[in-house]
Amino acid sequence: MAGIHGITRYNNKSGKSELIAVWKNAPMIYNPTTGGWNKAGSVWNTINLDTTFETFIDCLFMTNGTDKLWCYNGTTWESQNVNPSIKGKYIKKYNTRLYLGNVTIAGVSYPSRVWYSDLPRADYTLRWGIESGTNLVQTADSATVTSTGAKFKDNNIKVGDKMTITTGENAGEYIVQSINSETQITLTDKLTHTATSSYWVGSNYFDVETDDGDEIKGFGVNSNELIILKNSSTHRFSSTGTLRKSRTTIGTSSPKSIVDLDDYTYFYHPSRGILRTDGSNIAVISNPLYDIIKNVATANVGKVVGWIEDNRYVCFYIGDITTDDGESYTDLIVVFDTSNETWSTKTYGIEIQCATQSLESGIIYNYVGTTDSKVYKINTGTTMDGSSIHFGLETHPIFPVGSSSLVDFTRIRFYIDDGPDMQVMYKLVYRPSTIKDQWYTDSTWKALTGNAGSPKTEFVFPEGSRASGVILKFIESSTQESFLIEKFELYYKNIGNY
Repeated sequence: MAGIHGITRYNNKSGKSELIAVWKNAPMIYNPTTGGWNKAGSVWNTINLDTTFETFIDCLFMTNGTDKLWCYNGTTWESQNVNPSIKGKYIKKYNTRLYLGNVTIAGVSYPSRVWYSDLPRADYTLRWGIESGTNLVQTADSATVTSTGAKFKDNNIKVGDKMTITTGENAGEYIVQSINSETQITLTDKLTHTATSSYWVGSNYFDVETDDGDEIKGFGVNSNELIILKNSSTHRFSSTGTLRKSRTTIGTSSPKSIVDLDDYTYFYHPSRGILRTDGSNIAVISNPLYDIIKNVATANVGKVVGWIEDNRYVCFYIGDITTDDGESYTDLIVVFDTSNETWSTKTYGIEIQCATQSLESGIIYNYVGTTDSKVYKINTGTTMDGSSIHFGLETHPIFPVGSSSLVDFTRIRFYIDDGPDMQVMYKLVYRPSTIKDQWYTDSTWKALTGNAGSPKTEFVFPEGSRASGVILKFIESSTQESFLIEKFELYYKNIGNY
């Protein structure tokens, strides 16, 4: 799919601050002076691949799992801190190392493997503890092997590392006994045949169970542990090297849904909804949105995008939704308020493909990239792409006396700040039927009569609005400043029982 395939803000210690987005097959840097985007150096990747970023040792690392790992220092996209032998679909900073997940090593895919960097060197450069090549010279009845052009020492190959010979008669795994020079290693076992083969050597990795279709989909960090999410399982890795599987067997279908906030990592699962984990326990938190979450389109279960707003709200773009009762939503975003653990919904009317937080002059903003190759700075201004911003809020059923009592709803009094264009819709809940002992809920929204043009105003129900409860919907679309509903009071009369 075309569009924006990754977006991030890069800030370094020299004061450079750049918004970077991957468009088609290249990173682009936003120019705030011209309002345009500039191609980032000579970087060309495979077209239309989702891309992830991480800032570490004052550099921005960029990966997509197919092309080589890139490192941007604010001036050039360099190879000093990366290694072409290792690629990863996902990247995460954890404590003092970088971690790559779902990796390819010397051209071979390891979907359940995590590879990690060495500790940064004193000169603030990074090595990955790996070397590979196609010219490993072996001699029969000798444990010494050579590879012209290799940098075994510079790449920090260690005694005890595994050397994997991938082709030829000596193919197999061996252990490094000594590193003799940049191009020569001695193994613990002598080789049987004289040959020249492909190989890789290094041990900065661990496998997260087996490659059984349950591949790594991304990372989180919480409780001082690295959270590793696969399709159907979640694991946690500690700085002491301990790998443990979470008690609940569940993972994620959408790498871009994974977000960290405070003590939790949040993510989406197609049959369970929105979940969060502290590394040990996993809990479903989206049950109040069950009818929405269960109707996420099959085509979108791998495309759910998560992000954080105001260090409080966890947002998930889930696409177009039609609920079981026929309600339709376009480009829907569901929002979890972590302060009171409530849900709401919103839409920007755009198909979001990636998102990021951006620290600018001490203030955090949110940017999203779309499938039509646009980048939006959201939650700022009073228009969306030059058009009115739409607002909608739906309440839960409100029962003034209880679900077993009837009332006549008469009016609603609003205390509202700057909301002249707001309209109020309603549905009556448990309305008496002409059939004895049967009640029904309105299937369609109806408008209340009123005008929100003053700070204190009333909307009126039609005569005969008798029911146990009511659901309200507030809608607004304008280019005005945001409005505030301070409170509303619901009036009724003629209380009665069924």
